[in-house]
Amino acid sequence: MTTRDERLALEAADWTRPGRIPLLRTARHALAVPIGQARWTARLVTGGVRSPKAIMSGWLREQLAVLGPSAAEVARLLEQAGGMAPAPLVEEFRDRPVVPDPLTADTVWAILRRSFPGRVASLDCEPLAVSPLSQLHRAVLDDGTQALFRVARPGVRAQLEADIRLAATLLIPAQLVPPFNHANPLGVLRSAARQAVEHTDLRNDALNTAELAAAVPKVAVAEPLDGLSSPDAVGFAAVPGAVPLARALGRVDRRKAAAALQAVTVEAALADGIFHADLRSEHLFVLEDGSLLIVGCSALGRLGTATRRAVLDYVTALFGGDHPGQVDALGRLGVLSPGTDTAALLDDLRAAPELSPKALFTGGDAAGKVLGSLAVRHGFQAPVEIVQWFRALLTFRAVTHHVAPAMPLAQALFPLIPRLAEINGRLGNPRS
Repeated sequence: MTTRDERLALEAADWTRPGRIPLLRTARHALAVPIGQARWTARLVTGGVRSPKAIMSGWLREQLAVLGPSAAEVARLLEQAGGMAPAPLVEEFRDRPVVPDPLTADTVWAILRRSFPGRVASLDCEPLAVSPLSQLHRAVLDDGTQALFRVARPGVRAQLEADIRLAATLLIPAQLVPPFNHANPLGVLRSAARQAVEHTDLRNDALNTAELAAAVPKVAVAEPLDGLSSPDAVGFAAVPGAVPLARALGRVDRRKAAAALQAVTVEAALADGIFHADLRSEHLFVLEDGSLLIVGCSALGRLGTATRRAVLDYVTALFGGDHPGQVDALGRLGVLSPGTDTAALLDDLRAAPELSPKALFTGGDAAGKVLGSLAVRHGFQAPVEIVQWFRALLTFRAVTHHVAPAMPLAQALFPLIPRLAEINGRLGNPRS
């Protein structure tokens, strides 16, 4: 695992190194602006008058759609940002998600035959789930085993690499602007690149899923099939009675679902130092008892022991209204930059009603937006592992909202509370 993590980190570092961008990709970016605006204008004419903010969100949505699957992945992050992004932008991507057309059955067959010659006997041509990066199909192996196959979109890895390199190149002059640089854009880009490198090679999906299943045995996880993983496809054992989440929302046990989602993102991170870093609805099936089945883990995050101790101290201080404790924990997390005025940060934390214990326990969804604003104002520069976990928390909230829309964030985290003392003890944390 250490060798694989080091390899992925090196490859991500290469992707975020400024350099020459393929001319065709650059041209497509240039054309996406006028084409996207023209497409949005057509929508505007037929859909009535919209607010200026909604118009800007619509333009961006259409531009990303023109750029294809890799840009649709950016749209997915915007849709999941919740309170961290402007409301019109989030609403636009929630109402009209950018999902490329499914791969044809012939393309899927070609990928499976090239990846696993002679192993797949039949294929259900209708995909169970379609995402910007891949799609999922039912299949039967040559020995009669029922299977699920995730198949990668051809060319999407090269597109993502080109787009990330373009972003890194554009960030060079942008870093000279202090307010923008305080948001640590390169750190966010490195986290995105690390995840993109990992989840565009589906061999990682099999390895990550096996590790996640071992760490979180109380959550149902589909078993990767031996010998059926390649860069372009991965096979999982089909579970009888399991139905894709999008087709079975009515039978979801919302409390069981929220507990499972919390367990593989928040609890696993603190208790075991790993977490599902790319949780999305296409990873989720519903079992006959209403609980969730996780099919695949395309990116796995890790938190070191010292980081986990500091996170636990921050959570304890946050829900306890201990503002100095929050600042201390943020410092130990490596989030505060050398120029951060801790006294001013302390004053801002005390003045934010959205971060009070009462507000957090009764809702908590506004806290993310406030913390994001404070991060920019005070120049937070989080390490890559913290950026990745924060992104995982945003996706956790987005998926939880999908399966239990009326459940406040704090309530979704309640199953973790009884374990906090035990986790602290295991970590030998003297502060909590």
